[in-house]
Amino acid sequence: FKSLNGATVKNLTLKGKLESDAGVAGLATTATGNVVIDNVTVAYDSIKGTEVAGFIQYVNAEGTTVTIQNSKNNAKLSGTMKTAGFIAFTDKNAVIVIDNCVNNGAITRTCGHGKEAGDCSDCGSLGGAGFIANKILEKLLDNNKITVYDNYRRDTLSTSAYANHPNLAVVRG
Repeated sequence: FKSLNGATVKNLTLKGKLESDAGVAGLATTATGNVVIDNVTVAYDSIKGTEVAGFIQYVNAEGTTVTIQNSKNNAKLSGTMKTAGFIAFTDKNAVIVIDNCVNNGAITRTCGHGKEAGDCSDCGSLGGAGFIANKILEKLLDNNKITVYDNYRRDTLSTSAYANHPNLAVVRG
């Protein structure tokens, strides 16, 4: 879909391959209004572009609420900018609820030189997943049980304030 505006999407599996010179997402490029996604599996062999998401590239309006529940991202994602399993980026005043969902898809962000983000000495591109994960933990961990799947390649978690939190379970690999 190009856009979801006040839509409900249920019981859907998406497969294939998506490539773009711009932003791209498995389900929709943008979302506005009250959007509910329930029991959706994104299972593309590959999604490639600049800003890439398994579900929605951009939640783009103040007052928008997006609820993704009982859903899975199994797609292999590759982006050169913002890249994420569910939503690549949002308006600062949007409300996002992700409940009973799992990201099984591989996520790779590369810089303009084709190197994985964080590994390029030519442009200084930085990876952001560990920073973002720690910010999410800061907001949610005291009142929620969270399982983190991490390969510890850059390891921002084990030295964080949350490493031994009783509500945190970590699966390495």
